[in-house]
Amino acid sequence: MAIIRPCIDPALCCGDGLCVAVCPTGSIVMDSGKAVLNPGLSRPCNGCGHCAAVCPRRAVSVEREGQGDTPADDAAWSAWRLEPARLNAFLRMRRSVREFKPDPVPREVLEGVLDAARYAPTASNRQDLGWIVVQDRAALRRLADSIAAWAEGSPLYAAVAEEYRRGVDTMLRDAPCALLVHSRRDFAMSGQDCGVALTYVELLLAAEGLGACWSGLAGRAALERSDLLAWLGLPDDRAVYGGLMVGYPRYRYRRPPARLAARVEWL
Repeated sequence: MAIIRPCIDPALCCGDGLCVAVCPTGSIVMDSGKAVLNPGLSRPCNGCGHCAAVCPRRAVSVEREGQGDTPADDAAWSAWRLEPARLNAFLRMRRSVREFKPDPVPREVLEGVLDAARYAPTASNRQDLGWIVVQDRAALRRLADSIAAWAEGSPLYAAVAEEYRRGVDTMLRDAPCALLVHSRRDFAMSGQDCGVALTYVELLLAAEGLGACWSGLAGRAALERSDLLAWLGLPDDRAVYGGLMVGYPRYRYRRPPARLAARVEWL
């Protein structure tokens, strides 16, 4: 496992204790008016970066293999909050798109989306997710065929598989792109981590003018078909936990549909 540790520059530390207050693992304590690493730490630092993000003097950084530095320009991030009404409208207008234009999705757009999705939260800040982007038409067809082969053996999805065999792409909806997310098979929170990341990606895609729809069948098929896992190039200790069909929407939606009232209990 990669070594993760906070690094504190005592010359820059102003002693405000903010890093201590936000650290979830108790990795930092105050000593003689300065922040220092906790010598009696019982839980290891998980590399969340809260300490580096909160420090007004940039006195704290987090070392982790493969992880870059904290962005240098604080001013660029000062206006990150979205106006609530606009965000509310954006979330209500998001649609699960199943009808796509044939236009390819630019690689640079997907790269930007997946780069931003690195900031989706993961349990214990493991950051252990991987992505597979399928855009080649032959590869998309092979993926759809594999999902359909799995669905044929399921009483719940046999009818959907039969439609596919009749020429209706009920597996990937003729999308020009499919995204699959994978993580460790032996970690109890991998499914939740992947689900959160997929939600981030879906919203980011919508902001780029793209449509997406969850492909639950792709995740189920990849979990249960070892040949599909091998074709995707994943080792046995990894598992695909979900996917998205992606492309430019063929139709424009003009208003949000009705939804059931929220079920809430206040305690």
